[in-house]
Amino acid sequence: MTKLIILNLDGDLFQGVRVTLTIVSSKNTLIREITGSLPPNPNLKTALDQWHTNYGRN
Repeated sequence: MTKLIILNLDGDLFQGVRVTLTIVSSKNTLIREITGSLPPNPNLKTALDQWHTNYGRN
């Protein structure tokens, strides 16, 4: 059975991110939906900016 996985992220690194994981069957039947959250992480923004500086943006 083929399944479609949808990961929805809503928020930002300073406020936190709401996360919804949806799993749908090949016949568009909802199998499972899970919600959660990720805590704020402003250090990740700094690390990403540094990576862009070192390796460039594509």
